[in-house]
Amino acid sequence: MATNAGGNRVIRYGMTRQLVLGLEGVLADGTVVSSLNTIIKDNAGYDIKQLFIGTEGTLGVVTRASLRLFPEPPERLTLLTALPSYESLTSLLRFFRRRMGSQLSAFEAMWDSYFECALAIQKIERPFQKRHAFYALAEVEMLNPEVDRSSVEGTLADALSSGQISDAIVAHSLAEAKSLWRIRECAGELLGRLAPAAAHDISLPITQMDRYATTVEQRFQREMGGDRIFVFGHLGDGNLHLMTPLRKAEDAPALDKIVYESLPAGSSVSAEHGIGTLKKPWLGLTRSPPEMALMRSLKQHLDPRGILNRGRVI
Repeated sequence: MATNAGGNRVIRYGMTRQLVLGLEGVLADGTVVSSLNTIIKDNAGYDIKQLFIGTEGTLGVVTRASLRLFPEPPERLTLLTALPSYESLTSLLRFFRRRMGSQLSAFEAMWDSYFECALAIQKIERPFQKRHAFYALAEVEMLNPEVDRSSVEGTLADALSSGQISDAIVAHSLAEAKSLWRIRECAGELLGRLAPAAAHDISLPITQMDRYATTVEQRFQREMGGDRIFVFGHLGDGNLHLMTPLRKAEDAPALDKIVYESLPAGSSVSAEHGIGTLKKPWLGLTRSPPEMALMRSLKQHLDPRGILNRGRVI
């Protein structure tokens, strides 16, 4: 809760703050603040729990919480699609949202560079006969498995016939679904293989993602003599991940400059992994001076001696 964690299903369930109904927290002076509500609607004054959620432990420590839970769906359907362009990728997301609504629980995008490297690392047989520019791994929660599976397959057939996608695979077993997810979840292992390397977690308008990724890669090659960048992310909620091999670890600050200064207006330097200490110099690109001043004021008031998670965020 302190990090407002996200994940692959944010498109369906939201970030952690959408799932916390109430909590109990302890302030720097030992005061216990209890707001353990279990109701969904509550506009009675300030939303105190937000002083704890996503603030990385800098304003207080969460000790208890009440959570909003959802029933486990009877079955989940996993599908992998291959696409010819970024425009077709975003078009497919809109198409799926119209057809599937809230049953669409994940929509993960992978650029070709990441996809090919993940296949090699995981030793997975190529799922399609040829390479494609982009891939989307989607998950649909099926309330009525037989009816919903038929609906999803019909949706894919329409997407194929219209040229929105070049090819598609539907998992017909849990083992097949896990195999497809292994491609997307190879990120941690990939980062280890690339070492020394840097990983960035940013949020930006979906329409600008591919242009941004191209800009960063071109600047990386031109200014740092680098090679390529591995790109993937939670397209459904605008979260992009970049993994970049470096010649030496000391090159990381120069890469940070390229990654963060290339962000378009309305973006965030941290989509889901927080600020901590590494992103402190760049927080001003995301937060305005009045916002930064208010954050410092809250910190000073609630933790005047600076004892909670010292040196983080601001």
